[in-house]
Amino acid sequence: MDFALSSDQEMIRDTAESFLAEASSSAAVRAAMETETGFDPAVWAQVGQELGWCATPIPEAYDGLGLGSVELVLLMEQMGRRLLCAPFFATVGLAAQVLLEVADDAAKQRYLPAIAAGELTATVALARDGMDWQPDGVNAAISVGADGNVLNGSFALVADGATADLLILPARDIAGKVAMYAIPATLSGITRQPLKNFDMTRRLAAVTLNNVVLPADAQIATPQQVAAAMPRAIAKAQLALAAEQLGGAQQCLDITVA
Repeated sequence: MDFALSSDQEMIRDTAESFLAEASSSAAVRAAMETETGFDPAVWAQVGQELGWCATPIPEAYDGLGLGSVELVLLMEQMGRRLLCAPFFATVGLAAQVLLEVADDAAKQRYLPAIAAGELTATVALARDGMDWQPDGVNAAISVGADGNVLNGSFALVADGATADLLILPARDIAGKVAMYAIPATLSGITRQPLKNFDMTRRLAAVTLNNVVLPADAQIATPQQVAAAMPRAIAKAQLALAAEQLGGAQQCLDITVA
């Protein structure tokens, strides 16, 4: 089996390395870390809209480039080398993977084209505490209110949770089973508290939901879909995150050797 990169894959890697060397220099990273959002909107627009990186792992049926995990890993590795401050991992490495693997087709049609175009940022809350997928630790729950279904609960650590346009959240349905929901982050009753975490190149936030009235199309996956498909979605997100960490480690080694 040939594990060598194709010429197209080498081009993706080399283009990312060249762009990020300038756009995510040490000075640029330090400046982005000091901003309220934690990233430079101009650089994010270049990444998502001009270079089209957000479209990389998204199928052509949803206006993506139809590439795969290898190409995403190549981008993430270079982002890790340069500590890119951007909501790319939360949006593409995590949220897009959950949408692709877990969500119904209506949700894919609704959200993936906007992510591919770099027009929508998103994130996924995974458990009440921590950033691992812990379905038994989900305390968010749906109940029936006067205006329809309402959502209450909390998530202590959400990647880019304070700035994402779309929140993808696990919550217990009326029967107590964990389903998946996607809601605009601007809905009334949502509180997003930015956290002063150690690594300010990736912002974290605590998200609290207090009687949030859900839109009719909020549920994007049934408990059966969540149980069957979330492990694969999380594995793909972990692969992207591992590639980013590898890039950072390689850069440390290269600088030390030099």
